[in-house]
Amino acid sequence: MPGRSCILSLMSLALLGSAANAAQNSVEVLYVQQNTNILTYNVNRATLQAAEVGQQLALTGNAATVQVIPSPNGHFVYVLTGADYTQTSVSVYATDSSGVPQAPALQSVGPAAITQFTIDPNGRFAYMVEYTTTSQGAFLYRVRLFTINASTGKLTESPQVQLKYGPSFYCAPSLDGFYPNGGEIEYSIFCTPRDSLSATYYKRSINSKTGEWGSPSEFYSFDDNNSINSDEVRLSARNINDLNVLNTQTSVRIYPSTGGKTPLIDCTSTMLAACSEASQFWQDISGQYLLLSLNGNMEIVRVDLDNRQIVDTGNSINQTPHFSPDDSILYGAAYGTQSYVQIYGFNAHTGGLSTGNQVTVPATLWNIFPALRE
Repeated sequence: MPGRSCILSLMSLALLGSAANAAQNSVEVLYVQQNTNILTYNVNRATLQAAEVGQQLALTGNAATVQVIPSPNGHFVYVLTGADYTQTSVSVYATDSSGVPQAPALQSVGPAAITQFTIDPNGRFAYMVEYTTTSQGAFLYRVRLFTINASTGKLTESPQVQLKYGPSFYCAPSLDGFYPNGGEIEYSIFCTPRDSLSATYYKRSINSKTGEWGSPSEFYSFDDNNSINSDEVRLSARNINDLNVLNTQTSVRIYPSTGGKTPLIDCTSTMLAACSEASQFWQDISGQYLLLSLNGNMEIVRVDLDNRQIVDTGNSINQTPHFSPDDSILYGAAYGTQSYVQIYGFNAHTGGLSTGNQVTVPATLWNIFPALRE
């Protein structure tokens, strides 16, 4: 674990059931970012074979700024691009029946210093986090609200700003997802002063007609006040997962989704050796399975809430994990001189893996973005 505290949060907490219900009539889509080009693949759930479809989407700007945010039904993708992080725009593209983005863009919003763009699981509203700086170099943040036209995917901005924060040199807001079923949004204020980190998590109701937020309610927090303590936190609809380091002792702590200070599970080496050896972790969409990083290998473990324990599934991968929205496919991205994406079938009941196709990506693979196209 690095000496400095760190935190990572799951960007979507939409209930898994909605994705699972739609999966039977949808297409598994994988967007692959090769430099500033977006390649589209369709993945067969039965054979785990991937086929590139359609034309590449050629983008301009800095490859490091690119993000692809699919709409919940996959009919549109919202793509962040820019010359640098302070000058990025969100562009709206329609997709065809295979999920291929259709150029030109229908609309672009920006440029601005955009840090996040996220869509509620019902596809009705979008929220954008952006910042400006004061003359002293402090950051001023605001969360902008947009209504999404279901037919065109275009964005219409509301005059109401949902959150203002700052000025601050060390703290910033982060949108962490929606729960349950788009009725609430969860976000955090995280602070990174020298050699420490703290975060406070809030939830707010969402008005189903306007997308506006209700009053904030705090449900979880941590404060690492020195460089040998840290927390890496990911949220899910089931639970809050925390890789905790306290006085150099590592454990995996599982809290109820409602938060609190008392963990349901505190997994140390006495329960599972991997809990005390992991340097970081990822999780599936449900939050039931964790991928603990041990010397570059990702050991898949299961959170057993009934028996208050974490158990090894006996499965692992050695690539960076990305799960499909319906939790049926695990994509392992290998970055480097010989980059590729390994496709695995993922059994959400057992944590088991089935090895499928490997997609080779000539230099340079930057990122991948799984989606479902209904």
